Amino acid sequence: MKTELDLQKDFIKNPEIKDQLEFLKKGGAIGMDSFILADAFLKGIRDLGYKDSAYALNEINDNSIQAGSRNIHYEFVGTSNKIDELVIYDDGHGMVPDMLSVAVNWGGTHRQNSRKGFGKYGYGLPSASLSIAKRYTVYSKTKGEDWHSIVFDITKLYSDAKVDVKEIKSEVKKCKLPKFIAEFEGKNYKVNKLESGTIIHYEELDRIHPKQISALKNYLLNDFGQTYFKLLNTTKMYVDGTEVKPVDILFATPGMLGYEDEMNDRKVQIDNKDHYDEKTVEIKDSYGEKHKLHIRWSRLPNLFFVRNDSVLNGKEIKNTEEALIKGKLSSGRADTKSFRFKIAKDNHGIVFRRLGRRMDCVKAFRGRLNIQINSRYWKCEVNFPPVLDEHFAVNTSKQQIIPNDRLLDTLEEAGIFGYLKKIEKEYYDENKRLDALTKDAAKEDQSIKKQSEIDAEEAAIAHGQQTATPEFVERKEKADKRKQAKIEEIAVKKNITVEQAAKDYEEVYSNRPTKFSEESLGKHSAILKFDEHGDTVEVVINMDHDFYKSFYMGPGSNYNSRKSWETFFLMFAQLFWKHTEDHQDFLNSFFNDLSVHLKTVAKKRYKNREDDSDQVNELDDDLPTGDDQQSSKIN
Repeated sequence: MKTELDLQKDFIKNPEIKDQLEFLKKGGAIGMDSFILADAFLKGIRDLGYKDSAYALNEINDNSIQAGSRNIHYEFVGTSNKIDELVIYDDGHGMVPDMLSVAVNWGGTHRQNSRKGFGKYGYGLPSASLSIAKRYTVYSKTKGEDWHSIVFDITKLYSDAKVDVKEIKSEVKKCKLPKFIAEFEGKNYKVNKLESGTIIHYEELDRIHPKQISALKNYLLNDFGQTYFKLLNTTKMYVDGTEVKPVDILFATPGMLGYEDEMNDRKVQIDNKDHYDEKTVEIKDSYGEKHKLHIRWSRLPNLFFVRNDSVLNGKEIKNTEEALIKGKLSSGRADTKSFRFKIAKDNHGIVFRRLGRRMDCVKAFRGRLNIQINSRYWKCEVNFPPVLDEHFAVNTSKQQIIPNDRLLDTLEEAGIFGYLKKIEKEYYDENKRLDALTKDAAKEDQSIKKQSEIDAEEAAIAHGQQTATPEFVERKEKADKRKQAKIEEIAVKKNITVEQAAKDYEEVYSNRPTKFSEESLGKHSAILKFDEHGDTVEVVINMDHDFYKSFYMGPGSNYNSRKSWETFFLMFAQLFWKHTEDHQDFLNSFFNDLSVHLKTVAKKRYKNREDDSDQVNELDDDLPTGDDQQSSKIN
């Protein structure tokens, strides 16, 4: 599938100006100088049904991009933060004079039924323009030619006077630009330096929303960023002097808005295929020719929309999951006013893009996939070429997509619906895990030893302490070196000095011979990681492992069962470090084999729960999750 940049290069090699002239030569403008019941038609067309002003203005953007524009500027004119006039500038190839008269008519396009670019019906400019304003003027010039203009004005239709069609649409005239337009300058753009381009001046903006300039600016910046995403790499857009920043609705592109956010430390794990992936599949058009659909999807981590404003002992808790478990978040609910939440809400379903341009967010899939609350934690988009329009029932205003059965079958066969359902189930499991951890934390003070740690310590004392043999001395030296390494790891992770990290280390591990911790180490990593540093033997259980999800935190588990597991693992770790390296290697091998068996049983348990719809539908998003670290020893 060609990119918009490729298509723009095609236009340069085979200029659309030639298409315009050929269209006119063949009589394309004949029959376009009259209307049937102009009054009723023009008033009615204003209610064509654009979802909002941004959808209407996207039609104008489409024309500019398809005309090869590299820069599009929006200028607001108004007083007291209220918009009175709007001017849209581009530097595309422009229109020849006779084409201006055609362009403001419905169906007036040389791209009729085109299967290459954005436009194909010729409704965009007139319909979108009248949906926001009663009067607009189009100025355009091609390379080496003068500016020409045409005015379309329906203000008199709202008076009692009888209106002639010629009073609605003016003649095309050679012109000089109004002074304020001729003097306009923006980034990479000066009107008086243009070789070609099109400028549209809107007046009588009675239907644009919102009407406050500040609100309209933010609204368009947000919508254009989502709608044109990667197209903004080649065509820059500016709204009232501010550049439109691309927004990846999957939150999976580093550097783009929402990927990282000041509200918390959560972000999509783009290097993990269980959390972000892409796929290209083939589908045939109505002529039997094969074309490609490009599909992307992501899993948003739980707590992605929760604002972390936690403080403990005067220090900020940067780990949002830790803050939630310790009860330090002012709210565990989604921040519905946040940028992330608004983007997710606008794209709650599968987003379909036509040639990279966002068209619609679809929520109905004829029973193949049900969109529910937890669907918010996956994002998916499908990009298709215009030649496949018949599979999507693309309407004239390009704001609604209705995928047909063949398209839905293609997505199902590619496993897309299965991936998304899997994410919802994993979200459910993570939610249950956090809920259990939060309840456990309420029963015990995290700043003091766990009961399981006390039990393991007492058992070790009962069996006698290890004497100062050469082996013990060597083990102690290794533990001290590991302690220093651990402190340095803390310094890097928290971005603090080694001295501060040493204090933090002592706060956690001082007078703690054993410690049990939980971390996300990756689904293919260890069940457990045993670590000995300083005077502490630490056991880290892998929250991503199937054992953790199906046994330790699985159905039927509770506070007491988890304490029993913890005590067993801690006592095992103490014995593990007393053995020689050869014995440790044997135990590692034993755990490797055990891991394989546990994974098999865990997967069977998980599959047996897949048909239990209650486990998914009962959820809200109050308690979400997702942490991402690395390391493992015992698998």
